[in-house]
Amino acid sequence: MKVRIVLTIALIIAAVLYILGQEALFFIFIGLAIMGAGGYALIVKRSLFKDGVRVHATILKVERKRLRNDVWTHIPTLGYTVDGHTYEIEHHGSAKPKYKEGDTMEVVYSQSDPERVRIVGDNFQYIGTAIFIFIGALLSGFGIWVLTL
Repeated sequence: MKVRIVLTIALIIAAVLYILGQEALFFIFIGLAIMGAGGYALIVKRSLFKDGVRVHATILKVERKRLRNDVWTHIPTLGYTVDGHTYEIEHHGSAKPKYKEGDTMEVVYSQSDPERVRIVGDNFQYIGTAIFIFIGALLSGFGIWVLTL
């Protein structure tokens, strides 16, 4: 919730900078805000692996879903047990099926929210965060370049 408030304020400040004709500062500010959001997401993900609890999960099913006309994704449903309660969570999909029904793997979940889970060793989750940080750096760099003109 606090992150949404900070991002909303950052967007308002960026809009004001743009309206005032400060395009260079606008790009620098937006870039920094996007990099900050990416950095925060990275910290949250890393804290889950550092402080979370590791258990074994089983692939209960893999659903094939259509995203667009001819684009399909395979979405695995993970099953794992925490303190006698069984959780079934859909993991992010992939174009090619990575998992088969019955496969087991190690997952890590949050002690405070057992439904917040990640597959150990699945580095795909960091790609979105890296893209956020990269785009933020590009925007900030562009703003700095505009300032030097």
